[in-house]
Amino acid sequence: METRPEPGAAAPDRGTHEHDAASERSRQVKDWTIPGAQAMLKLRCVAINEQWDEFTPFRIQRETERLYSERKAHETVEWPWPQAA
Repeated sequence: METRPEPGAAAPDRGTHEHDAASERSRQVKDWTIPGAQAMLKLRCVAINEQWDEFTPFRIQRETERLYSERKAHETVEWPWPQAA
């Protein structure tokens, strides 16, 4: 006579769990792009070499230029009113 586990108490068998884990890993691998993976490797190098003091100002400057690239164009325009001090 076969015994049935109580409802809600049954755990998935090992093979199913391994299949789900393998499926999850393969899905994660597909999400990586070459530029994204390269950026992660570079950041890991910064961490391993403990170069945060050099990296942080570089990153802030680079992101500022990327996000506010139009700022330089506004600074060169002659405005008709004087700037407040």
